[in-house]
Amino acid sequence: FHEHGGGTFVDATGICNGRDVDYYKSLSAKTGVHIVACTGFVGGDTALPHFAQANVDYLTQHFLHEITVGIGKTGSLAGVIKVGVSRGGRMTDLDKRIYRAAARASLTAGVPILTHLAIDAENAIAIFNEEGLSLDRVLFGHVDDGVNADKTRDIWIAEQGGRIGFDTFGYETELP
Repeated sequence: FHEHGGGTFVDATGICNGRDVDYYKSLSAKTGVHIVACTGFVGGDTALPHFAQANVDYLTQHFLHEITVGIGKTGSLAGVIKVGVSRGGRMTDLDKRIYRAAARASLTAGVPILTHLAIDAENAIAIFNEEGLSLDRVLFGHVDDGVNADKTRDIWIAEQGGRIGFDTFGYETELP
């Protein structure tokens, strides 16, 4: 990657999903590639019970801590916030709290947001708009995953000002 001009890699592994910041630091030192870690969750259903009970202010402060102070004791800062919708395709109350907290942390720290899939984009955009977050700070990911493909939705997201991510190249999904 580095030999072909790549300088930065964004790892979108969220909290509770196997994020290994010490490994990122080691890999970055060996390769010369800057690795951007994220804070946030792939979906509320991946959060530990501690986070599942948290209010928006607590989640916001947690994200901001990882962005401005560091992730755990690693000294590494998160450079992006990950959000997503729990299994089932509609935002849960926890998902909504996470999206709201992500918007507030993004506004405060200036980091962008990556969504895991563009599922329930209408609710996501409504929350981001309510929080005053410009949608050009949000990348709605995996719009090309083949499972949730909906060109009308993707065009609508772009018309609202959101970014859409075609990022599942080489990923094969078997459909019945």
